[in-house]
Formats: sequence, structure tokens, C-alpha cells
Amino acid sequence: MRQKAAPQERRAAVQRPRRAVFGDKGRKRSRLLGATFALSFLVTALGGYGLWRIDVELGPVPWPSNEDASTVVLDRSDTLLRAFTTHNGRWRLPIEASDVDPRYLRMLIAYEDRRFLDHHGVD
Repeated sequence: MRQKAAPQERRAAVQRPRRAVFGDKGRKRSRLLGATFALSFLVTALGGYGLWRIDVELGPVPWPSNEDASTVVLDRSDTLLRAFTTHNGRWRLPIEASDVDPRYLRMLIAYEDRRFLDHHGVD
């Protein structure tokens, strides 16, 4: 007569070998994910470096110099008598911020760029 196997022995005999958690598909997927991550990191790093180089090469925005301003004729008390356009037909009168109404400057900065006084370039 045959003896019956103990319940634990029967389970051990019936259990199938376990497969790897990821298997071949999982390995391919993780390689693809790693390659995608590496490529996106490389593209981001190169793009950032390119933008930095562009910023360094271009430098700050050139402001119009006094040579680009319109010619003006003033009287003895510095009152404007006559102004002429520039060579390209534009009016570029030399003026300081203190000569402009402060309310206009506040309105202009509020409308255009609230952080104008906090940064040194394009925001």
C-alpha cells in the first residue's frame, strides 16, 4: 500500500516554478524607459546649454544712443523750439524719466510688466 503524502509535500510537488517578475517584456520595457529618460535628459541639457550660449553671445538689448536721437533746437531757457526726425523718419526725443509724469510711468509699468524693476531683461 501506498502512503499518502503529507499536505505540505503535495503542495511542493504541485507548485510550478515562478517566473521572473518582469520577464523579457519587462526588461525591454525598462530598457526603453531608461533610454527615453537618458535621451530626454540629454535633449534638455543641450537645449539649456544652447539657450545659455545664445544669451551670452547676444548680450543685453542695445539701447538707442544719442546719435540715434532726433536733433532738437532749444532756446536759452531749454524750451523746445524745433525737433527734427531721425534719418529713418522717426521721432526720438531725448528725455529722462524725471521729465515724465510719475503717474504715467506707474501706469506703463503696471500695464506692461509688473516686475520690470526687479529683473534685468526679458521676463
